[in-house]
Amino acid sequence: MDKSIEGQVQPVPGRVNPLTLAVTATAFLLCAGAFLVVLGIFNETLRWDIFSPRVEAVLWGVFFSSVTLGCFGAVLSSVLGIHRIAGSIRDLGPGRSGPEPRRRRYVAALLWLAVLMALVVAACAAANYLVLNHRTAVFTRVAAGQMEHLGPKLARSLQGLSAPPRDRALKETRELLSTLNGLSFVNRAELFLPDPADDSALWKFRAGGYSREEPGPQRFFIARESDRAVKLALEGDPGPLDELNRRRDFIRCFVVTDDRGTPAAVIRIEGNPRENFRDYPL
Repeated sequence: MDKSIEGQVQPVPGRVNPLTLAVTATAFLLCAGAFLVVLGIFNETLRWDIFSPRVEAVLWGVFFSSVTLGCFGAVLSSVLGIHRIAGSIRDLGPGRSGPEPRRRRYVAALLWLAVLMALVVAACAAANYLVLNHRTAVFTRVAAGQMEHLGPKLARSLQGLSAPPRDRALKETRELLSTLNGLSFVNRAELFLPDPADDSALWKFRAGGYSREEPGPQRFFIARESDRAVKLALEGDPGPLDELNRRRDFIRCFVVTDDRGTPAAVIRIEGNPRENFRDYPL
C-alpha cells in the first residue's frame, strides 16, 4: 500500500454531507424571506397595485414558511457544526487550507445582487403602472354603468327637492345613494348641489359610507380644487371635472342632468381600492 495515501480518509461516493445540505437550504430560505421583505417594503411604500389580496396572502404564507424553516435550519446547522468541530478535534492532524477567495469576488457578487434587486423593483413598478391603469379603467366603466342605470332616477328625485313637500324626494335620494354605497366597489357616494343663495357655497348630500361625517345634507364653502371643478360643472363647464376624472385614482365624478339637459347635480363616487377589479368581465 502506498504510504502517501496511508491514513487518509477516502470519501464515500454519492454520500451527502448533512451540514452542507442544512447550511445551503437555510441560506436559500433566509434569502427568499429577505427578498419577500424587501418586496413587501416597496409594495407598502409605493402602494403598488400588482398583487391581488389572494396573491398577497400566498406571499405572506411563503414568507412565514421560509422564515420558520430557516430558523429551524439555523438551529440544525449549529448542532451539525458543533458535531463536525468535535469530530475534527478528535481527528486533528496536518492539513492544508485552500486559497482565500479574492475580495473582488465578494464585491462583484454583492453588486450583482443589488442590480438584480433593482431590476426586480423596476419590473414590478412597470407592471404596477399597467395593472393600475387597467383597474382604474374597469372602475370607471363599472361606475359609469351604474350611473346609466341610476342617473335618471336620481335626476327625477332631484326635481322633487325644488318644491315642497320634499320628504319623499329626500327619502328617494337617500335610498339611491345608499344603493351606491352598498356596492362592493364603492366606499362612498356623495351628491353635490348648487346653493341658490350663495355662489361660493355648495350643498353636499350623503347617505352612510366610510366617513366620519353625519349622513344627510350639509352646506360648505368652496375651497378645494375639486370643489371648484364641481361648481364649474354645475355652471355648464365640465372641463376641470373631466381633468380630475383622468387621474389614476379610484374617484370619479358624474354630472346629473335634468330633462332639459341642464346640470342639476354632481355625484362623486369614491371607489374601493381593495376591490378585485380583475374579476370583472370587461
